[in-house]
Amino acid sequence: MRYLLRGRRVPVPNITTGRSQPQPIDYNKGWANYAPNDIQPKETLRYVTDARFEGVGQYKTRKGCDTYSVPIGEAVNVQVTSTTGAADQSFSTSTWLGEKLTATATGKLTKVDVRLKNDAAATGTVMVAVYSDNAGVPGTLLARSSIANSSISGSYTYISARFIEAPTITNTSVYWVVVYIQAEGTGSYKISSTTNSTNAKTSSDAGANWSSASYSLNAKLYTSTAGGVKGLTRIYRPNGTAVTIFAHGVNVYTVNDSTGATTSIDSGLNASSTEVRFDYVNDVLYYTDGYSKPRKYDFATASEVSTAPNSARNILEHVGVLFYFDATDPTKAFFTNFADYETFTSTDFLYVPAPKKADGLTAMAKLNGVLYFFTQRNKHALLGQDNATFNLGEANAQKGTYSQESVVWDANYIYFASDDGIYQFNGTYEKNIAEPILTTYTELLDKSNCVLELHNNRLYVWYTPNGEADNKQCFVYNTLLGVWESLDTQTHIGRAFARKDNEELFLQASNKVGAVYYGEQSTNDYTNLGEIMQMEVRTAYDHFGAPQQIKRVTYWRPIIQSVQGNYSLQAGFAADYSDDFQFSNVALQGSGYTYDSASALYDTATYAAPATAIDTTLELFGEAYRWQRVYKHHAAREPIEFSGEVLKIQIQRLR
Repeated sequence: MRYLLRGRRVPVPNITTGRSQPQPIDYNKGWANYAPNDIQPKETLRYVTDARFEGVGQYKTRKGCDTYSVPIGEAVNVQVTSTTGAADQSFSTSTWLGEKLTATATGKLTKVDVRLKNDAAATGTVMVAVYSDNAGVPGTLLARSSIANSSISGSYTYISARFIEAPTITNTSVYWVVVYIQAEGTGSYKISSTTNSTNAKTSSDAGANWSSASYSLNAKLYTSTAGGVKGLTRIYRPNGTAVTIFAHGVNVYTVNDSTGATTSIDSGLNASSTEVRFDYVNDVLYYTDGYSKPRKYDFATASEVSTAPNSARNILEHVGVLFYFDATDPTKAFFTNFADYETFTSTDFLYVPAPKKADGLTAMAKLNGVLYFFTQRNKHALLGQDNATFNLGEANAQKGTYSQESVVWDANYIYFASDDGIYQFNGTYEKNIAEPILTTYTELLDKSNCVLELHNNRLYVWYTPNGEADNKQCFVYNTLLGVWESLDTQTHIGRAFARKDNEELFLQASNKVGAVYYGEQSTNDYTNLGEIMQMEVRTAYDHFGAPQQIKRVTYWRPIIQSVQGNYSLQAGFAADYSDDFQFSNVALQGSGYTYDSASALYDTATYAAPATAIDTTLELFGEAYRWQRVYKHHAAREPIEFSGEVLKIQIQRLR
């Protein structure tokens, strides 16, 4: 169509909706939330939980913790083991069973045993949850774990479920152990019961309502000694043996790698200590508790280093010398003679940076032959090889850290948590690598509990969320790619050990009880000591380059990799900063038809192995300026892998 303009025919501008074009989108730049939504860095996600890069931009459910050591003081608190009037009681995805237990002692919940069997080919993961009491029925969820289908045989046996949350169980209080099958399971498992008592409850609507039963269920509830691990290390001795050592209470323990049993090797720690730091040199383990003189363990006996001039709160070997922080003088460090780790000369000390400074010493780290002394607001470099050549000066970069646990290093960098970010320091300059997630980090009210560790080209930063008393979440940074991968949930970790390991072990220690876990083993089946993984990714509210124009999404196809079973992914969307998500269940399967399979019609194609699947029947309804998409699956033993999206966008032209 044309019209006249000053005697000339010109085309009329199109004011209708523009033609849609497919837009493949991948998210290989990781997680970022610091920038305002409309300038969110391209190819980043606004929110990622419990995920790892399986490949660049491929977000897969992370692997969690597995049992390593037996928690200190773990014992049966209350149990129902009678088999009088024994009978099978069935439970499923919708039929839940609960057993009332009254605690006989106060402690931390670490394990529940339930007597199960699978004699009717039930499938799926068994969930074991512990609730508080609410007027005689299960009330608030306190902790949750699970048992794999493969662990349940056709005859009754007690099977353990462990709890990484380790909530407090109070003497004489009532608790409920509840069993059911995770949503994607089929059939019914059985739990044994007794008519010796009638404390069980049943629910036919997945726990919404409860009814009395004429029996009790066979279950055992275990508690352990309260208090987290104060220090953790693993020693690789010249004779080829390795041993894990950790501190809890007034004791230092070793762990049997085969059984997880613990043995106390020293009961001489100060009861008031909260941090125990270790260093291993000359086949002797030296350690400090912050209140006493240094102690040592020579793999035969433990004793005090009586020759030490002061009590000590930190320890690190450097250039053949052991350095300590004075426990009573916040700016004083003292050190041993060269290669003589129990001999101290009266002049072998220094003040960092000077006596009586308010900004006391917090940590030590080594890089390229230089020892760095950290305070909370600064750091200082110690050059030289011995007392005669030591030269102390301010480091080239000036940010400090909170504690020895909040700093970690490898051959190239020192990483540390500071007041306004997480820094990567190369000895010359430092970079705040937390900038992409700075909003989340700077909003933390207490960063002093941060614990850092390096493992498998990743930096882990465990921290205490606002409103919590202990570490419960973890930032994960990919040091190889320079991007943030995930915010991990349910990470009740107070200490970790990996960077000095030569067996690829990643040890993580509880901040609730005296227990050490294996972290992210290849054999882990995508649980966190049995707890579910809250795998979730969210995009920004995309305006697709046209923030002031209304748009429709006419084609929405997430790219999901193969999965290991048959279950569902939830895919949802929201418009224009709304939190009102509209979710659809997307069926996933481990085998069967794939997109474009010759044996299936297009409209019946499903996600399936072995190929990457890119087709389903998702729709975004309506029109909006901005669209956010979310993909999630909160479950145990059911990983998903998200690789990106393909969208078609129709953008209305400006009028």
